[in-house]
Amino acid sequence: MGLSSRAFPVDVPTGARRHVDVVRPKAQGAAGGHHGRLFLIHAYLGNRSTAIELIEQPRSELPVLGRANTATSWGLAAAAVEGLTVVDEDEQAAVLYDTTVDLGTNGSLVRSWDYRLVATLQGMSAVCGRYRDRTEAHFEDALRIARVPEIVTGRAACSEERPTATSRSRCRGTRRWCAPS
Repeated sequence: MGLSSRAFPVDVPTGARRHVDVVRPKAQGAAGGHHGRLFLIHAYLGNRSTAIELIEQPRSELPVLGRANTATSWGLAAAAVEGLTVVDEDEQAAVLYDTTVDLGTNGSLVRSWDYRLVATLQGMSAVCGRYRDRTEAHFEDALRIARVPEIVTGRAACSEERPTATSRSRCRGTRRWCAPS
């Protein structure tokens, strides 16, 4: 995949400009993962029209429920929910609610490239869909997960050579590769 060295306007912070220059896809159909990151960057920078344009391009690469999907498509969906929420496209973010729930059901705790908790993304999408009870449940899950760093990092309890009964019970169900009980 070719990358463009096209410069950004002066008002974009230097660090963000460097990142965007590095991952800017040259071709229209470039990997969804890069589009997702660029979309999220532009959403947070307040470049709404650019962000919307970036998410429209790879929309066909979003995961399809009930079908095998690539990690790239899941990553794109995870970025899309957050970015759509940031740019106040609540209806579009709400449409992705079932997708974020499916992402969590498939065993993903975090978005792979920045460790954003999937439960937080589920909460964002639920808020946009006005699912009050689900919203609270997802954010409570995110807080619970965040309070136990071993769950997110996979360290300590899950990587002990000889796990204790306590560490096994804390770890059980959070990672597939945790020590069996």
